[in-house]
Amino acid sequence: MTLEATLTVRSYELDSFGHVNHATLLSYLEAARGEYLRQVGLDFGCFARWSVGLVVARAELAYRTPALADDVLTVRSTMHTDGNCAFRAEQHILKPDPARPDGPLRTVLDGTIRLVFISPTGRPTAVPAEFRRAFGLELP
Repeated sequence: MTLEATLTVRSYELDSFGHVNHATLLSYLEAARGEYLRQVGLDFGCFARWSVGLVVARAELAYRTPALADDVLTVRSTMHTDGNCAFRAEQHILKPDPARPDGPLRTVLDGTIRLVFISPTGRPTAVPAEFRRAFGLELP
């Protein structure tokens, strides 16, 4: 399942070189994952109902093209099972190419984020069945 979220770069997210700060791009990935919850009919309250937390265990990021003020960005993602307690989000931040506005989108960032479900005691715990169903994650 491929999911998409759109956002517009705000001026205060720029670094001294006029590019979106690298840490902000990581925040964009997280914001998109929150939007995906809503798209599949879930919300952050689900985690409390399931008595679980969700933590980023690993983030691998490859920066490709700077994002600039007022760029309209698309965050495109696919989710993959990564064991009984985790999943992996393959995420890409894309933007239109100003030289080819009707052409393919340019890649700003490629990211792989590994997320692990944890119990109230902080131990890894199984991905909730409702979450698996909503995101089409297969059992390992």
